[in-house]
Amino acid sequence: MRKFLAAALTALVAMTTFLTVPASAQVQRGGHRTPIDVDYTTVINDACEFPIMLTGHQAGFSVIVETRHGTVLQFHFREVDVFSAHGKSLTSTPYTFTNHIRFDEEGNLVSATQTGVIVRVPLPNGETFMVAGRADFFGLNTDFVISPTNGVTRNLDDFCASLST
Repeated sequence: MRKFLAAALTALVAMTTFLTVPASAQVQRGGHRTPIDVDYTTVINDACEFPIMLTGHQAGFSVIVETRHGTVLQFHFREVDVFSAHGKSLTSTPYTFTNHIRFDEEGNLVSATQTGVIVRVPLPNGETFMVAGRADFFGLNTDFVISPTNGVTRNLDDFCASLST
């Protein structure tokens, strides 16, 4: 859910940009490209049996494309995260993903998905905690994408053990 919230915030920024950019720039091939650089902090309550503080940095760009069926917003990000709990911290390696936000002709949200690496964190035991694939944010009722709609989750137990007391 946290990535959906980040996507929603970036969608708001992109839509504001979309409304203020001349129409000729919006319909150019590839749409209008806007740089994005966001720092955020949140608490994850449902990945492990204890809360985890997440501090993240997303850098990338958004592309807005008008189609016959509505508007497509794509957010291409490179992200690095720091997960902290019980005085311990784990830092992700940089990873990339794309958020796809689709609106119909009337401006109604039709779909919100993320594709790519959702998170990748080297662990002290030599393993890697990783979530990758496609996550559909409609109906998602979690703080953090632990299980993608399609894809893989690896070494969540080792990730939690690395941050536990």
